[in-house]
Amino acid sequence: MGLAEAKKGLLWPIKGVRVEGDKVIIAVKGGNDVARRLCGELLDMFEGELHQLEQALAYSSARSDIECYCNGSRHSGPHIGVWYDITSPEPDEAKEMVNEAVRYLELRKLLKRHPENSDMVRPLDIEAIA
Repeated sequence: MGLAEAKKGLLWPIKGVRVEGDKVIIAVKGGNDVARRLCGELLDMFEGELHQLEQALAYSSARSDIECYCNGSRHSGPHIGVWYDITSPEPDEAKEMVNEAVRYLELRKLLKRHPENSDMVRPLDIEAIA
């Protein structure tokens, strides 16, 4: 149900909103229970959005670490595309970042290992998984 439908029906308990200094006051129809439910729904919405943003940023950072610090080579044949060698990131200081990136992407099932050389990896597109 969209915002317009919610506003028309009983699911939209907001009567009014005002600002008092650094606070936003939301008046609702239905008393304390409705106000608590609305607060819970708003917090859930923000926490869900924050979680999605955190995941997107972590994915972007992990993928970027692999693509920037590992040597990529273009393959043809049945395993066509760019594969990254995770055994010798450059500079040497990037090894820990690459290891964390690989671990993160593996846990999220967003990393593919080359079938003939497990040290060669390819980050998967997050859009293809979602």
